[in-house]
Amino acid sequence: IVAIYEWQRLTTAILFDAFGFFLLSVWIFVGSVAGLRSGGLPKGISWFGVVAALLCFSFATGYITKIAWLGESGLGALAFLAVPAWLIWLGVIFWKTGE
Repeated sequence: IVAIYEWQRLTTAILFDAFGFFLLSVWIFVGSVAGLRSGGLPKGISWFGVVAALLCFSFATGYITKIAWLGESGLGALAFLAVPAWLIWLGVIFWKTGE
């Protein structure tokens, strides 16, 4: 029972934490770079999105490699602040422009 529980815990952690944050970083990075290149988003939020994507990527990388200063107790912890801030800022911009 303990082995099954440990396998389930690790599988869930890898799928939802590491892979999920990696895909989130890809989504934010691609959207921010597209906003920069097209001029559809202000430069401030686009660059902040690039930083937020790098923080998410560092969380996923630190989690998988067990590097503490990169993962959830280091740079990656800032992703938990940067991503919601980026999403709220993006929502406010879309709300003001009516898109």
